[in-house]
Amino acid sequence: MALFLSAVISGIASGVLLALLGFGVVLLYKATGVANFAQGALGTLGAFIAYKTSTSLGIPIFPSILIALVAMLGLGAVFYWFILRPHDDSGRLNLVIRTLGLEMLIFAVVEHLWAAGQPFAFPKLFGTAIAFHLGPAAVSWATVAVIGIAIVMAGLAYAAFRFTDVGLMFIGMSEKAEIVQMLGIRTRRLTLLAWMITSSVAALVGVLLAPHALLSSDMMEPYLLLAFTAVVIGGLTSLPGVWLGGIVVGVVNNVVSLYGNGDLATFVIFALLLFVLSFRPQGLFGHPEIERL
Repeated sequence: MALFLSAVISGIASGVLLALLGFGVVLLYKATGVANFAQGALGTLGAFIAYKTSTSLGIPIFPSILIALVAMLGLGAVFYWFILRPHDDSGRLNLVIRTLGLEMLIFAVVEHLWAAGQPFAFPKLFGTAIAFHLGPAAVSWATVAVIGIAIVMAGLAYAAFRFTDVGLMFIGMSEKAEIVQMLGIRTRRLTLLAWMITSSVAALVGVLLAPHALLSSDMMEPYLLLAFTAVVIGGLTSLPGVWLGGIVVGVVNNVVSLYGNGDLATFVIFALLLFVLSFRPQGLFGHPEIERL
């Protein structure tokens, strides 16, 4: 029973990180209609910036992480302006392929600059001490911190979309982009802001995962696949749904791996994905798209 509870708790912690990564995918999809396949590479880049800032310049890890998050805000703007912005009316498929190209570009840059000697041991951020016991299961401070950060991020996102003008404009753009443009709102500026935010959030996920996954140029690839699965299960157009999808995927992955193995966990997760798509194509919380013929 203790092992089961531990697997569930750690699965929740893993799931909220998947949800944070998926949050960026959903935000950009709602804003632009484009799924960003570079989200994992952005997280890897942010984690490497934090690690190299700390090890090369001798800056403590938490200020280095802050520097990396700010740097990714700027890089998100650069990536959008020079890669996604030119001829952004070329169609969704064109833009999706650009995000794939961006993913490969970031991977190649990280490989060239920093990959020698990888994987690297990223500093432990919260230690391994036990915070409290939940029944027979011990909960570490690292798990508490990850879940706490995810709750704060979810609360900030809710408040932004519910109570700020920018958040309301995002909602309007995701629902009726043409009407928003007719009202004079500059949707490209909103898209630029979305790229900046999601790049920084991806970096946050990267630095939270790096202490456990070991830092390498392809560290985020399996997590991106699981994050996309969580997004699709929760609903590609639903920000609340991505949190449920992430927790479901994280818990299922941990519990099945505990009683079976990693290959069985992968099989179960993608079987669940196909089941959801077969009976509810828009995901658990997504809304079906209605097109006028």
